[in-house]
Amino acid sequence: MKRILLASLTSSIAIAAAMPADATIFIGYSLNGGAITQLASDTATPGATRYTGVVGNYLFNLGVLGTPMLTQPSLMTQAMVTQIDNGQTGQNNVVSIYFSNTDLSAFSGGLMSSFTSNLLSGSAQSVMMSTYYNAANAAYSGTLMKMSTFTGLGVAQGGPAINVAGPFSTTVRYDVTFGSGAGTTNDTVNLVAVPEPASWALMIVGFGLMGGALRSRKTKVAFA
Repeated sequence: MKRILLASLTSSIAIAAAMPADATIFIGYSLNGGAITQLASDTATPGATRYTGVVGNYLFNLGVLGTPMLTQPSLMTQAMVTQIDNGQTGQNNVVSIYFSNTDLSAFSGGLMSSFTSNLLSGSAQSVMMSTYYNAANAAYSGTLMKMSTFTGLGVAQGGPAINVAGPFSTTVRYDVTFGSGAGTTNDTVNLVAVPEPASWALMIVGFGLMGGALRSRKTKVAFA
């Protein structure tokens, strides 16, 4: 019993040490490639951050859920952007929305990006969605993993395998292009970790060993 308790305590300490201490989610935006303005942040683990408000000619309804649990980084994001003013007649205005999750633990495996264009109406002409990871643990930038552009309803999925030391960060970005007049977009991006093949193999072996152990524990019935 003492050995079990000691092993459990040791495991708990190891997990606590591996968890990112100050994982933070940031929401930011920029207009026409200008400076990025931070709109909200959250230091909880897992973190859930929202921002709803009017900035200039635009109404933002933004939400993000992040789960930086050990080797399972995940960002589930939604961005609804409405141009409520006429904007600049004859010009395209690009509104960029950024969701960043910093201070993630070291990770080796695939990061799958799932893009969904739910709505493009009025002056909303297109939306480009992209995902990044940053080995320097910086927000709002990094190495491109997956990018898709939509001019209507649609879905896309894909992503690379990465091997990066912690702490590192991931970012989901939306670039929405508006013409003149009112318009609305509603889009979602899920960035989810996919274990590397070696990890899947270990999990399968582990399940096999568990099944074998359960079989060996079956009660034997003796007959006179």
